[in-house]
Amino acid sequence: MAIVTSTPAEPQRSKGGPRQYQIAFNITDSSIAPSGVTEVQVFRPYKEALPIVKEGDGILLRNFQVIAIKIKGFALRSENSEACSWAVFKDCVAKPEVRGPPVEYGEAEQNHMDAMKKWYGSLDAGSVAKLNRANMDKSSGVGKGIGKAH
Repeated sequence: MAIVTSTPAEPQRSKGGPRQYQIAFNITDSSIAPSGVTEVQVFRPYKEALPIVKEGDGILLRNFQVIAIKIKGFALRSENSEACSWAVFKDCVAKPEVRGPPVEYGEAEQNHMDAMKKWYGSLDAGSVAKLNRANMDKSSGVGKGIGKAH
């Protein structure tokens, strides 16, 4: 579970390997913020099955693979199987949005996400600036960084 810190660009078709659609965005949580973010890469055969996320959304990721990326450390990548799933927790929406394989979540996950969103919303300007720098350091096709001060 994490908070999205960058809004991804429009989905693109992979140039090599399976011709799947892909998006990439950054996430963080209180254990690595404000100077750390992790890139997430999601691949799916259909654009409609990709998550729609923006900065500030909460996201629950299941069964993502940890991969090494030159210079940037590591990232989380969806595998080509249906085992990877996600749920996006948007503001003012009672249930998370699931576009793709089903994902299990319950009251504990909802409560944890509410606490994470409260934490993220309380970040001061200095912390937001550090997250923006971390987003820029990880950006290689990853979307825009944090656009608003908290």
